[in-house]
Order: sequence, then structure tokens, then C-alpha cells
Amino acid sequence: MFALLAIVAVQASAGFFTSDDIASEGPLARLVSSAFVGRASWLHQFNEPLILALVGLHLAAVLYYRLVRRQSLVKPMVGGDKLVATDPVHPDAASLAARDDMAVRLRAVVVAIAAAGIVACIVNWPVVNPRLHPDPAPDGRGAAKD
Repeated sequence: MFALLAIVAVQASAGFFTSDDIASEGPLARLVSSAFVGRASWLHQFNEPLILALVGLHLAAVLYYRLVRRQSLVKPMVGGDKLVATDPVHPDAASLAARDDMAVRLRAVVVAIAAAGIVACIVNWPVVNPRLHPDPAPDGRGAAKD
């Protein structure tokens, strides 16, 4: 799971700097050299089969746990909670494996909103995407009209 998260993070990071020289360009590709864009584009393409392989491995592990070990991992993955035996003397006594109260979930929402805001700022930054922020007209009264 951690390998999958890491490779997806690499894929997203490389995507910021990629370009296919035809129709698609990452939002930060103009800010780096063409050599760096080439390396990022290569990495972005190289990672695709790795991501697919790791997704397949992840699904195979879920099926293994469901069919062989008779444990459902889908509900804990979606909901975030799994009961585990914590007392070796009384294995039937189950509790949550980690603290997962409203404060933890609220903090996760705040981090997700902050991450989305950072990505939105990068994508909409005037230097990165000048089409969203046209240069003012020579007279200084706003964008030139065609």
C-alpha cells in the first residue's frame, strides 16, 4: 500500500512538469528546462505500468485476505476502522487498532482542503497559466479586447 501511495505521489509530481509537445502540458513545465521536462515526461510514462501492477497486487492482496484468511478488508479500507484482538489472554476482546475520533477525522479534512488549495494555487498561478490572467492593455485599463 505504501509503495502504491509513493508511486502515485511520484506520478502526480512528475505530471506537473510533463509535456507531450502537442496538446498537453503540466502547469509547471514552462518554469523548468526542456531537459527536465523530458525527464519528467519519461518518468510519468514509465510509472504508468508500475501503478497498474501495484493496483493489481493490491487487489490480489484484498482477494487473498477475503478468500484464504477470511477477513474482509474492504469495509476497514473505506471506513477507516478495523477491530483487532488486543488482549492475548482474551482474544475475543476486540478494540480499534488506532485512535480514530472526530478530532482525527477533522484534522484529515483540514489537511485535504489545504492540499487541494495548494494544488489550485499552483495550477492557477499567473506565471504558470497566463491564459487565466491576461496582460493588461497598453493603456493600463484592463485586458485588451479583440
